[in-house]
Amino acid sequence: MHLYHFISFLLLFFFQPHSSQQEHYYINFEKIDNRVDILVNDSLMYTSGTIDFNPDLTEVYSVYLGNFLTPKKDKVVVRLYNGHEPYENEEDSSWELKYVLLKNEDLVDYVWESENDGRIGVVFEMTHYL
Repeated sequence: MHLYHFISFLLLFFFQPHSSQQEHYYINFEKIDNRVDILVNDSLMYTSGTIDFNPDLTEVYSVYLGNFLTPKKDKVVVRLYNGHEPYENEEDSSWELKYVLLKNEDLVDYVWESENDGRIGVVFEMTHYL
């Protein structure tokens, strides 16, 4: 009987989700013009690839962050690029980024930025601490 209790204890101890697994973080993108990268603790964890013509992305681009987070406080950076790589000698007059950051199903942050300034390359960056 003692072996049974010991094995049960081990299973509960080692397979019990820690707090970051219980907190499910998502970023749901509605607009990406032209590319977005997500960095967690300074490491690239996601890139959308280039998206042209600024389509409505509602319920298309949802990124689950839980696999990348640690039990400690994490730095999550959402970085928007306008234009196409290598971002030289190019004209792209406008850019737009719109997303929601959710913890479980609760809204943590809402971001909607756009500009018609002709910049290319990195045009916007938002940092979240989770």
